[in-house]
Amino acid sequence: MVAAGTLLDGDPLNNFLKRDVVFNPDNILAGADSITFHGTHAHIGCDAGLVTIDLSDPTKPKVTQVLGSPGVGRPKAMTTQGRYGFVADEHGVVTMDLSDPAHPKPVSSMPFPGIKSLYAARTYIYAAAGHRGLAIFDIQNPEDMRVDQIYDADGRINDAHDVKLGATYPSQFAYIADGKNGLRVVQLTTPDTPGSHGFSPRAYPVLVSNFKLALGGHAVCIAKGIDRDRAVDEAGNQISVFGRLGARPFNLEEMNKLYLRDGKIWRVSNDPAWAGYTLRRSKSQRRRKTISGS
Repeated sequence: MVAAGTLLDGDPLNNFLKRDVVFNPDNILAGADSITFHGTHAHIGCDAGLVTIDLSDPTKPKVTQVLGSPGVGRPKAMTTQGRYGFVADEHGVVTMDLSDPAHPKPVSSMPFPGIKSLYAARTYIYAAAGHRGLAIFDIQNPEDMRVDQIYDADGRINDAHDVKLGATYPSQFAYIADGKNGLRVVQLTTPDTPGSHGFSPRAYPVLVSNFKLALGGHAVCIAKGIDRDRAVDEAGNQISVFGRLGARPFNLEEMNKLYLRDGKIWRVSNDPAWAGYTLRRSKSQRRRKTISGS
């Protein structure tokens, strides 16, 4: 653990880092080679499996769960979105329920070996799939993931190690670390893409640019840009500045009220009869509270 706040204070003379915490109780994190943050929890892929660590107090980390086989194999990469996490292991992608972020729970899996990196973007996951190139998964129903398409630019993208997404004006791009081939830039959407004005348009990938690394270098990782549209992280911490004095986002307790009831996921039905029953039940409960004086 290294405190990096000194890099953000605008003073170029104090940009020095020091190691504050070293954490590996009983060597549980041996072989660690990936880490994904979800609010104040870190999910680490290592030889023991997927290890979840509570970092709400960064100087006092706590292991909250170790999840291994058969729930998940050796984790290669992970991405999260909302209350779901997606873990790539040697067999494919495992969908995790993160309603309790301290204790991820596997809920489904999809066979697809060879994934090296994952990036979630609304109703799709973009995967760096090695020799297969860029794989795109449909996660509109996260617990029933399916392959939407695989794109390798006619075999030119064949060593994909990492992928990140970015937007430039009204277009969306995938930046792919394509190993021995260097950096690949793939345009996913344009203003003319069907559904481009909607929430989550389907990608129509086209390879538009390449950058070969000098001296035979291999591209293995892409830095992630700042999510400029996020006001709050998954743990209720404000991560952007609001333009209105005194404004703030919901905290964690307030966010939980939007989708949890008695600690369980609150679900609705498309059945009109169910909606009518719920409305009548709600009115009845309010009448009882009024009569009882509560």
